[in-house]
Amino acid sequence: MQEAVDKPLQEVTLAFLGDGRSPIAPSLATGAAKLGMDFRIIRRLVSGQLLHLLPT
Repeated sequence: MQEAVDKPLQEVTLAFLGDGRSPIAPSLATGAAKLGMDFRIIRRLVSGQLLHLLPT
């Protein structure tokens, strides 16, 4: 991640778009927390609308 952005990781927001119940989401949340990054989970509601969850 550090190679992809030109600013400190503490100033980067990582977003996961998908099923927040999958094992990938908590793994990304843990990694982001260890690096001091902001982490968001965005998932689709049954109605097709996007739901933006609170930061973890």
